[in-house]
Amino acid sequence: MSASPAAQPLHPPLESRLRAGLKVGVIGLGLGLFGATLCMIPQQAPANAVLKVFAEGRAGLLTEHFEREAWPADGDLVGALGPARASRLRELVAACPLAGTWRFAGAKTAGEPAILFTPAEPGQASARCLRLVDAWIDDGDPSAGDFRVRPDGARLRLSAE
Repeated sequence: MSASPAAQPLHPPLESRLRAGLKVGVIGLGLGLFGATLCMIPQQAPANAVLKVFAEGRAGLLTEHFEREAWPADGDLVGALGPARASRLRELVAACPLAGTWRFAGAKTAGEPAILFTPAEPGQASARCLRLVDAWIDDGDPSAGDFRVRPDGARLRLSAE
């Protein structure tokens, strides 16, 4: 007859099922957050730069309006500001990764005074970036509020209230 192998004793697992499940869950959550971060950072960097230009331009134009008691002339956004404010805004526009034209439309145009941005390459990427800026500074609805996103650019309404 053949010899049967000797019976091995049954040992308990080295770690509990709860601990093993938690370890797998934490590793999965970490990988998920890492992946989401890799997708979100490239979208938020240009949006942050665009937001800085809108914020600096808005502050400068409102200050100019209160000092002069009138809106500056329509035209290039940097040219509508005084020399001191224009140098800071010129740096922000040059550092903005989303290329395009920045203009100021005064009260003489249709609607209220506004900062207009027209991206050099309109499309999905620029629209996504501008919608993200809208969520940060306005109501998040691209077709309503002070910041409006259109297919060809964005418009930030200025109010001197």
